[in-house]
Order: sequence, then C-alpha cells, then structure tokens
Amino acid sequence: MFTDRTEAGRMLAHRLSHVCAAESVVLGVARGGVPIAYEIARRLSIPLDVLVVRRGWRDTDRKDAGRVPLDGRTAIVVDDGVASPATALAACRLARQRGARRVVFAAPVVAADAVPALSEIADDLPRLATPPRVADVRDWYGDYPPVTESQVRDLLGRAATALDAGI
Repeated sequence: MFTDRTEAGRMLAHRLSHVCAAESVVLGVARGGVPIAYEIARRLSIPLDVLVVRRGWRDTDRKDAGRVPLDGRTAIVVDDGVASPATALAACRLARQRGARRVVFAAPVVAADAVPALSEIADDLPRLATPPRVADVRDWYGDYPPVTESQVRDLLGRAATALDAGI
C-alpha cells in the first residue's frame, strides 16, 4: 500500500532510472496518473505531458499546441493503477498514434490478469505490485483524493518550469 500518489511516483521513478531522459517523455493518464507522472518527470528530468483517455475513448478537446512531440521518442505512459487494462491500453495506443517509437507503461499497481494484454502493446511494464486482482485502485493508497483539472494544469506548469530551469 502507498501513502499517496506522490510516494508512489517517487518509488516508481526508481524503476525507470534506466530510461534515456533525452529521448523520453512522461505522459500522465488524466487525471489520477498525472501526480505520479509528475514525480517521475521531476526526478528523472524528463518532459511531462498528459493523455486524456477513457476506456478506449479519447478526449480530443486538448489543443495540440501544448503537446510535447512524441515522434521517435520513448513515451512513458503513467497511471495510478490498473484494475482492468482498457484505459491503459487506450493510452498506450494513443502514444503510438502520436508517433512514439517505444512505449513504456508504468503504474504502481497492475492486476496480474492485465499484464498479458498490456505486454502486447507496451515495450516495458515497470510496476511496484502485481496482485492477482485489483478490485479498486484506491484500495492501494492511504490517501486517494480526486485529482482536479486545476491540479493537472499546475503540475504540468511546475514540471515545465523545473525542466526549463534545469532543476
């Protein structure tokens, strides 16, 4: 069990320390994956962006102008957990459609029965826990508040500022 998404992100960043930062982009699955993705991006000095997907359906409202280019890069797609693989699969497919050369799907907890489907689309699948089943992702966190759009915008802004400043 994780204290919160921040702790989970810090822990997951260690599993991703082997990726080449210069060739990678961290993509948080909106909204719950963004705080975890922020910690990974911050710790590894990798650009952060967001993917908006819903179980196979993607939201196209976000303007392309703010997107970090994925062409030829490694997309590290991050969510806060996987009970069933539908949203994770949609996010990985979207990263590939946007031109990612390699897709890494990372989450603190991934249900064991979701691993085979995710392994078919993701080139790597780092995770901290792989229980037989995940009834509800929130059960894996001590503190699991909803993530607001405002918080997502704030984290994206903070990540961009830190990267520009070389922090």
